[in-house]
Amino acid sequence: MRAASKITLISLFFALTACATADPESLAVKEECRQLSELHMASEKVSEDGFVGVKPSVRQPPRYPFNRPDLRYVCVGVKFDVTELGETENHELLFIAPSSASPRYGSAALESLRRWEYEPATMDGRPARHDGIVTVVSFMLQ
Repeated sequence: MRAASKITLISLFFALTACATADPESLAVKEECRQLSELHMASEKVSEDGFVGVKPSVRQPPRYPFNRPDLRYVCVGVKFDVTELGETENHELLFIAPSSASPRYGSAALESLRRWEYEPATMDGRPARHDGIVTVVSFMLQ
């Protein structure tokens, strides 16, 4: 298993346990979700087989799916692939926390994700796909 795949599994485990089970209004959960949203960046490191993960170049923030937000904080877990050209594809919704949040948050997160662009991963210096990236998209009123 490549290092990037291991990081993806670890990211998903922490995202599901930290965001989905805790009180989303607490400061601790907000900080955990912020850290989870950056976890996949650990895959930028070179693995033993010469694979270097993606780096974000454009990350459009999500838009609240309501004119008047119903919750102060929502985190949405997403999974996606990055092509050799740095485009995202195969977008998948993993979870929405808290569970009382509207499914419209998931739709808004996926819409935002489709506009993200990355510097592609490389394998021995050549552009390569990076599949199964997991991150958290956060909606937070300030």
